[in-house]
Amino acid sequence: MISKESLAENLLDELKRMEYFFPPDLERVMKEAFEREDIPFAKTHFDVNICTQISSAAENVPYCGDSGTIMYYAIIGEKMLDKLPGGFAGFTETIKEVVAKGTIEVPLRANAVDPLTGFNPNTNVGKGVPNVVYKIRPGADYVEITTAALGGGPELFQRALMMTPNDGWKGMKKFVLDSVLRVRGRNCTPHTLGIGIGGSMDQCCALAKQAAYLRLIGEAHPDEKISLKEKEILDNINEMAIGPWGLGGKTSAFDVHIETAYTHPALVCVAVYPLCPAVRRVTCRFYADGRFENKLVSSWFAERE
Repeated sequence: MISKESLAENLLDELKRMEYFFPPDLERVMKEAFEREDIPFAKTHFDVNICTQISSAAENVPYCGDSGTIMYYAIIGEKMLDKLPGGFAGFTETIKEVVAKGTIEVPLRANAVDPLTGFNPNTNVGKGVPNVVYKIRPGADYVEITTAALGGGPELFQRALMMTPNDGWKGMKKFVLDSVLRVRGRNCTPHTLGIGIGGSMDQCCALAKQAAYLRLIGEAHPDEKISLKEKEILDNINEMAIGPWGLGGKTSAFDVHIETAYTHPALVCVAVYPLCPAVRRVTCRFYADGRFENKLVSSWFAERE
């Protein structure tokens, strides 16, 4: 049994770690972009980001002023279904308590508001927030939780389009590149671009966000046909020389991640999620024997069914 105290304490620590520190893959590509850049503004942009993260870690404050809307991806091992504190209801309630407490202790900006009235409870907890997406993993003896913070920019500029098979890869790529150009200068860049292809529209949008958040920057898709398309789009975006804030530079996207799902033969959905440089996600595991460990990367895509 995972104790509620252990779950709450460790998830609060994860929330702080996510907000104060760059994930290692982001730190690596940020430094690489700084070294590669020769346009003064772009080079300064990367330098400021790196220095800001160092300061935020030292002072225990979020490294981005928009601390995001908090969401979770939870993989529940089959052998852990009866070991959640309070079952699924209690598990979800503990997560809400962690977010409310973290809003004060991290601190987080109060980003969860009623869409019709604008009412803000100042807790980052409300109807549908924090969103917890579950996946059951057969045979597993752990609970793996990825904490993520959804910034306003990526959420504002995500797009989806229902296409027909006749549009083909050329049409899909045009929509993706048009979506990237639409953001130019209106949101923090460079992006880690998540792309969903196939499924229904809700599936496709979820895939694009998962691709952006749950894969390491620099991790190519294991299917070579897809990884080649990822590289093709990444090269196309960086050839645009959009750079930080649309003011020019060699790095306009850190990476492109594509995930797919089977779909109806009459349609193809394409969704784009332009994750900004504030890549905020951390992953941890709770085991049946009481062990807890931090993980470098989520195993969400371990089985691409």
